[in-house]
Amino acid sequence: MKENLVKLIDRLVKRYRYDEPIFTEEILDVWKEYSRVRVAQLLKELTENGVMIKYMKGVYYLPTMTALGRPYRLGLRQVVEKKYIRSEGDVYGYYSGLSLLNSLGLTTQVPNTLEIVTTKETTRVREITIRNSTLILRKARTIVTKDNVYALALLEVMNENGIEFGKEEIEAIREFVKLRGIKQNDVFTYASAFPGKAIKNLLNIGVQNVFAQ
Repeated sequence: MKENLVKLIDRLVKRYRYDEPIFTEEILDVWKEYSRVRVAQLLKELTENGVMIKYMKGVYYLPTMTALGRPYRLGLRQVVEKKYIRSEGDVYGYYSGLSLLNSLGLTTQVPNTLEIVTTKETTRVREITIRNSTLILRKARTIVTKDNVYALALLEVMNENGIEFGKEEIEAIREFVKLRGIKQNDVFTYASAFPGKAIKNLLNIGVQNVFAQ
């Protein structure tokens, strides 16, 4: 194998985990001596040699082998979460819509479309397709960080349409607040970034019911 290929493999193995999405843009950003054309050439050679697998345009990974002797198959959510939600302790987005409601037990509907609010998106709302799966991206109302992500997600829930906040729903929200350590002050700090409906719904179900210890 050529020396320049070995050098890139060594760099990738040291920086990334196996079965982790690796974006072409990351390589260009980290190792600036590579041109876009050169990176494309090297990645093409690595995939042809079986060292890497191409998931889609601009997304590759170093595969492990399964017990059946086949390369690990990268999942859609792995790619989506690293690109738009979190990576290496850095948080910049969260699921919204039915995905968020389903994770809190506020609906039994299984979403056909993933919806994500992310700082990585600059358009108010945009629909994209990844490997035949539809994804709706929404520009975050404020900067998303690991410190405020759950407070923002709670406000997102309060802003959703069609939810009846009965006893079970309030209990589910309370459990989410307790589990994620969401503070009342944090929610009110970011409430102004959301439509008035969000804080109105929170007040209607009773702040004391949600944040009671």
